[in-house]
Amino acid sequence: MMDGSQVQKAQAISVLHKMFQETSNIFCTEHSAVWNMTLLHGLLSGLHWQLEDLGTCLVPQMKEAESALGTEDPKLSMKRYIQGICLYLEEKQYSNCAWEIVRVEIRRAFSLSTKLLERL
Repeated sequence: MMDGSQVQKAQAISVLHKMFQETSNIFCTEHSAVWNMTLLHGLLSGLHWQLEDLGTCLVPQMKEAESALGTEDPKLSMKRYIQGICLYLEEKQYSNCAWEIVRVEIRRAFSLSTKLLERL
């Protein structure tokens, strides 16, 4: 059995993992070529490292607790959030300005997620 705080942490880790996956997908498109390639590769490398690190936290008991509590909603919310970012980029024709706004938004989301994990 896991206590409530462990379950909350498992949920938060799962959602953060999903956010890293979806963010990586955004920046792996051909449209991200407007970025400095050195910075882009650094970002993708960092995301990959974070995904691997978080993946080790998703032990089977946490996955069971997550599915038992029906945490699909937070993951779906994250997916919709990322889809909104993708739509924004498409509407702005993947302009440099749009990418900069997305970078700032994703950085804000990561910051909020980190603060959430620190509280758990």
